[in-house]
Amino acid sequence: MIEGASAEAPRGDSRLYAGIDGGQSSTTAVVIDAAGSVLGRGVAGPCDHVDEPPDSRRCADACEAAVSRALAAADLPGTSALETVVIGLSGYDGAFHGVPPRFGRARVRFTHDAPVALAGAVLRRPAVVVIAGTGSVAYAEDAAGKAVRVGGYGYLFGDEGSSFALARQALSHAMRQADRGAVTRLGAAALAYFDRSDLRALARAFYLREIGRPELAAFARVVLDAARLGDADAAALVERAADALAALASNAIDGLGLRGVSVPVALTGGLFANADFYRRTVEGLRAQVDYQVYAGRAAYLTLSANVVNTSIARAAYIALEQETLQLIALQQQQLKSVEVTVRAGTAPYSDLLSLRSLIAANQATLAPLKQKISQTGDLLASLEGVVPSKAILPDMPLSALSLPIDLPVSLPSELAHQRPDILSSEAQLHAASASIGVASAALFPSVSLGATYGGAGSSFGSLPAADGRFWSVGPSVSIPVFQGGTLWYGRKAAIDAFQAAEATYRQTVLDGFAQVADSLKALEHDAQALEAEVDARRAAAETLEITQVNYRAGLVAYLDVWVADVQFHQASIGYIQAVAQRYQDTVALFVALGGGWWNEPAPVSLGAAP
Repeated sequence: MIEGASAEAPRGDSRLYAGIDGGQSSTTAVVIDAAGSVLGRGVAGPCDHVDEPPDSRRCADACEAAVSRALAAADLPGTSALETVVIGLSGYDGAFHGVPPRFGRARVRFTHDAPVALAGAVLRRPAVVVIAGTGSVAYAEDAAGKAVRVGGYGYLFGDEGSSFALARQALSHAMRQADRGAVTRLGAAALAYFDRSDLRALARAFYLREIGRPELAAFARVVLDAARLGDADAAALVERAADALAALASNAIDGLGLRGVSVPVALTGGLFANADFYRRTVEGLRAQVDYQVYAGRAAYLTLSANVVNTSIARAAYIALEQETLQLIALQQQQLKSVEVTVRAGTAPYSDLLSLRSLIAANQATLAPLKQKISQTGDLLASLEGVVPSKAILPDMPLSALSLPIDLPVSLPSELAHQRPDILSSEAQLHAASASIGVASAALFPSVSLGATYGGAGSSFGSLPAADGRFWSVGPSVSIPVFQGGTLWYGRKAAIDAFQAAEATYRQTVLDGFAQVADSLKALEHDAQALEAEVDARRAAAETLEITQVNYRAGLVAYLDVWVADVQFHQASIGYIQAVAQRYQDTVALFVALGGGWWNEPAPVSLGAAP
């Protein structure tokens, strides 16, 4: 609401306020009373102030004319006093170029047109507005007042998806085709629209400012009509423009840190007045939302898997370090015994050297284990989002971990449908299928109801004559007969695009099944390996126990006890490695199934209608 205006203004409050939307193609003003009721509306020419010289009155004249017409529409004198005038300007960044408009003693406030558009379109926050007129920009605000603006870099560096960008791309495409000797429908339409003999003359007219940016941007309407009538080149350009505007909204939402959150998006600007373009942009927004939902789920799944895998690896390295330290301590005890026997002459000196070499080899494995423990700890800190010095690492021994009670060896195929990549590919397949319906509809007659009024004559001077007036009211039928096969080929292109999307979806599903099958096979082999390691560890433990009993009975030498103990610790190391591998392959199965082997419903698309 304009400063000072109130929905609860006291009776008799005659103060007036004005709001102006200054665009690159036109300027609209409204005059309101103190209660916020719109009294009149006025429209004037473009208000593009950027790059204007200091003495330019281009924007000032447009604003003053729009307000004057709004006052006239409200049956108020043109000299009526205004309290405040708020002017939202396209491309405004704190500096006004040219002579500022004057409205008597009214306070004049300049701002960018995006916040004004958002305030008038959506009440609650967070929210996003996408403006697509001669230029383009997206603007978003959250409930805390944080604001993000995306795009709006002007016709040289940005304005993706705008009228000017769409017209420029259409003309550029036509010019490239003309250089190859091909005459396109867009090129022929441009020559007729701008009344130029060839495309080089058209380009020269723009550079000489005989054709301004607003005039060039107006050619976008012709491109939209060509797309509606089935021109494949125009349809591709329109689709690209809609995707660019959807990307602006998506980037604005990301800028607020609201990815995956349902955020209302308002679409405004002259380009959205075209129903087909509006529909295409909404479809693009829904596709962006679906993609973000699945991308967010995939990122969360990947992050979770990385945290669990790293935690398992760290616990396994710590367990291996402890087993190695125990083995080294046992070997050092045996070393003392061997030294005694060597000095007594009952054992060769080579036994002592062999044992020292074995201890040194085991000690050499400790440094790499410590390094791996440090690296996994630093990786966990990174995944947690903190520096290693501030990370709180879990004290989680490997023995504290456990698997689900039942691990599957086979699964129903529909569980793979939880995978984000399959869901994303399926959404693209649905979009391609819908495009076939749009292209097919263009083959049939289009019926509309309307009215026309105008004048006809053989010269400009005869147009005002009464006998030259014409009017009509009723239905009109557009029958796409003489299209040179364009609509048929447009439909065929949509079918080909669907077949390509279907092939991509099929390959994505096959890749997903292959990953699930690999994970299941890995778990099967892990179970076999773990069973063997458990048997080996159990046998080594029994051997150690029997050897210790025989040693206490004096039946074997201590060297036999030492050998049995070494074998037990080596079997324990193998067991630890097998357990860690099985844990990590179980995590891989979770990832391959998109989160688990229970049938979890797919997430509801935020772009779907309620």
